[in-house]
Amino acid sequence: MEANNLDLKKDFLNKQAVLDNARIILKQEIIGIDEIIDNVSS
Repeated sequence: MEANNLDLKKDFLNKQAVLDNARIILKQEIIGIDEIIDNVSS
């Protein structure tokens, strides 16, 4: 059970990192909608 929780935590952290990276790229590529990007990705 504890190993399963660790796997879930790793999966969550990996997905969070992907989302954070996407947020950075979107803010670089699409100027002027930073607040919208933050709202959608939060």
